[in-house]
Amino acid sequence: MVIAKITGGRGYRIALNKDTSGHALDGTSSWISGILIAYAGYTGSSLTALLLFFLLYQGFI
Repeated sequence: MVIAKITGGRGYRIALNKDTSGHALDGTSSWISGILIAYAGYTGSSLTALLLFFLLYQGFI
């Protein structure tokens, strides 16, 4: 939803399931926004994992 807002789109709904799957319904203003939104989840979760491993290695966690 954050990337949708940044690119001028709109976030409508997020659904999270008990099996840790889920989906989001958003509206985009252009095709490039749709591509950025599609990859943001995978990229964001990977960057978060790298950040947590870095903080663990540095002794902050």
